[in-house]
Order: sequence, then structure tokens, then C-alpha cells
Amino acid sequence: ARISSSTFDIGNAGNINIDVREGVFLQGNNDILTTIRSNVENFGNGEGGNITIKAANLSLLNVADIQTTVARESSNGNPAGIGNAGNVQINVSGDIILNEGSQITSQTSGLGNAGSVTISGINGDLPDISFDGTGVFRGDTFTSSIFTTVGSVTPEPTEPRIGGDINITAQSLELTNGARLNSSTFGIGN
Repeated sequence: ARISSSTFDIGNAGNINIDVREGVFLQGNNDILTTIRSNVENFGNGEGGNITIKAANLSLLNVADIQTTVARESSNGNPAGIGNAGNVQINVSGDIILNEGSQITSQTSGLGNAGSVTISGINGDLPDISFDGTGVFRGDTFTSSIFTTVGSVTPEPTEPRIGGDINITAQSLELTNGARLNSSTFGIGN
């Protein structure tokens, strides 16, 4: 299952806004991608869209993901995307669960900056957040995490690329069995 608004050519990806009274539930499996994404894909030249989710609860299970990214050069030589990744804003009043390798990402492995991921509550009700463990998708292992990273690209740009911020306001935050938060750069930038 997929909700996607991405750009593969010149132009910007659209924003994705989800506002539900109860819960948002994404569950993947080992072979079929379950995702909400707004990306600058290979050949793309534009800005990634923002993803906004407002709900009572949010659950991502079995390598499901929410992402806004700038694509790297593909293994068959398709060029990297050009542009900035969008931001992810999540407002939840109850529980946020990321299990079995599920991820929330705003990152660039192309030419541009990563966006930020912000998680907070609704009307003063703060979420309880739990990230746990790893999962396997098409033979690769993924860790339950939030990433706002700048990945490597060849050739390395002369201008710095900037990784995004991770901002969390919560009642509780629990990371177990290898789960992580990661804001980093693998090239020139912050």
C-alpha cells in the first residue's frame, strides 16, 4: 500500500496532509512496500513535499515508513535527484509505535538538503512514543528509527548540504533493541 506524491522530472513534489480522528496504521511485509512518501526521485529536479499527520495514534509495523527524500544515483547510472527533501510534522495525542524496522525519514542522498522531523502532541496531550527492533524487507535488515541525514553522493558537491533537525515533545520516549534517532552527514555540511 502506498500514498505517494513525488517528482521524477522538473517540478516540485506535492505535500501530503493526513488529518484523522482516530488512528493511522501502516503495516508492511517482507516483499510489498507500505509507505507514505513525497520524494525527489532519480531524474527529478525540484523540492520534496512536506508530510503532515494529525491523529489520535500512529502505528508503523514491519518495515512500514514515512519518508521525504532526495534519491541517490541508482546502480544502473540514473542520476541523483536535485532539490531539498521536505519536512515531516506529526501531531498525535496518544501512542506512536514504530516496530520491526519501521522508519520516519527526511534525508538526501542527492543534491540538496535534508528536512526536519517534528513530533508533538495535540492541545496539550503529549504522545507516548516507542521504537523497537529490526525488520527485513527484500533481504535487507532495517532498524526502527528516525533519520534526517545527508548521505554520500559522487562527485561530492562543493557546496555544503545540511541535515535536518529531529524535534520530539512527548510524555515518554522509549527506544529498544537497536532502535535509534539519527541526524548526521556523510559529506560536506552540517
